[in-house]
Amino acid sequence: MLPDFFIGAHAWNAQTTGGHQAAREVVTPVRSSCWVASASSVPRLGTTVRSPSSATKYIVMDMIGRKKMVDSPDVGVERTLVLLKPDAVARGLAGRIVARFEDALLKIVGVKMKHMDVEFTRQHYFDLEERLGADVYNTTAAFMQTGPVIALVLEGVDAVRKVRTIIGSTYPDEAPPGTIRGDFAHQTKASSQLSGKAIINLVHASGNSAEAKYEVELWFGDDEQFEYETLAEKLAY
Repeated sequence: MLPDFFIGAHAWNAQTTGGHQAAREVVTPVRSSCWVASASSVPRLGTTVRSPSSATKYIVMDMIGRKKMVDSPDVGVERTLVLLKPDAVARGLAGRIVARFEDALLKIVGVKMKHMDVEFTRQHYFDLEERLGADVYNTTAAFMQTGPVIALVLEGVDAVRKVRTIIGSTYPDEAPPGTIRGDFAHQTKASSQLSGKAIINLVHASGNSAEAKYEVELWFGDDEQFEYETLAEKLAY
């Protein structure tokens, strides 16, 4: 069993390093007392490991203690996709909408602006026609191609549910005040049906964890998602 020495972000192990500072990367537990790996046994930054003597999970940290939140399942951290639809972009609401997510301690780890073509729209809404019919798919697809969208990958504790709570119900007239749709979008289901137009509700968000995984991977490569620590993380985790 390795001795427990942990000074700030510097790991020391007298038994294996002769009192010298250990490797640049150290291991610290998600919970429980500190456990430090030797310089030769430190795993790759961002990986999850287990103590040799317990089932406690550990996450790799760097010298300044930045946790790789996406590898911390014990605190419920996950990633989800959000699209600011063409109406949000055209109305100049992007900054105000993004601020709602950041105010709720959701971290932006990926962002891009994109025109959705026919093929990509079908990939994104791959099951919409099957679930709700051709008319709904066609009006939604046509609307999403009227202008650019802004895509975000958001990371945080319980991110999928939290984002959907922040944006409000699909139909804006049913979304309570204080939600994005309740404050900024006002179309009703009836008006959409009468006009034959898509629901203009500003934002798309992944509906569940499986959907979030599919959508994040569709929109963003690994090299387009970034690891960094916010001040809020230092205080909250």
